[in-house]
Amino acid sequence: RERERERKRERERERERERKRERERERERERERERENNKPISDIPLLSLTGEPRYNNPGS
Repeated sequence: RERERERKRERERERERERKRERERERERERERERENNKPISDIPLLSLTGEPRYNNPGS
């Protein structure tokens, strides 16, 4: 029974870390978008951290 509880706690911590990482990524994406919107047109297209081409059009 003790091990059971231990495992449950472990899963909880794991989920918590996962959530934190998710929030981190979200914030990163937000900052990325901010940067994109503030860039002069000449810097387009530029590659984001993920390696995909990004275009500075807020309409997307």
